[in-house]
Amino acid sequence: MSVLGTAALIGAGITAASGIASGVGTAIGAKKERERIDDEIERIRRNRGLTAAEKSRFEAAATAEAAGIERRLQAEQGEALAAQAATGGAVSGRDIFLREQARQQARTEAAVEAGQREQMADLQRRAEQAARISQLEGLRSQAEQRRIAGITTAITGGLAGAQAIADRAQEQQDKEEEREYQINLEKARQGLLDPDQVRTNAGGLANPYGARI
Repeated sequence: MSVLGTAALIGAGITAASGIASGVGTAIGAKKERERIDDEIERIRRNRGLTAAEKSRFEAAATAEAAGIERRLQAEQGEALAAQAATGGAVSGRDIFLREQARQQARTEAAVEAGQREQMADLQRRAEQAARISQLEGLRSQAEQRRIAGITTAITGGLAGAQAIADRAQEQQDKEEEREYQINLEKARQGLLDPDQVRTNAGGLANPYGARI
């Protein structure tokens, strides 16, 4: 085979290998991406809602708020008692009961509000996580499609490459046979070779390349 023929086969082989490598690379990259996405989805599902640290911050804020309310109520009660004593009024049991009832209601309302804030934050976080999971599932589907496409490219690239090599080899063989026939044909015309033998070697009386002896 000529140098050019060999180069053509090498080129076809390189093209085939390149197609296979590209497909395999795409498939591997997509597989790793899908695994990364699966890990993130699993991590989100294991940690739905607020984290422990975030819940602790809400609890600390609620405790601080409750302490502030207690200080405010005590101050208000002290001022009321002082004002009442200044006017010479006596503090009745009903007054004490109503003040304590007001303090308890203020504590309850503060606790409910703090709980509601934490619940709303938790629900918002869960909604954000659900949206993120939905987004990741879409990305995972795309990665899987790329993985399948990469495998398909590698397979089809290998088959196409093999066919290209076979076609190039056949093409080069045909060219070599034609070249040899033309050389022998010229030698037969010059009386250096037997014309019948040249025709026999060419596959019959007819010249497969268009000329006749």
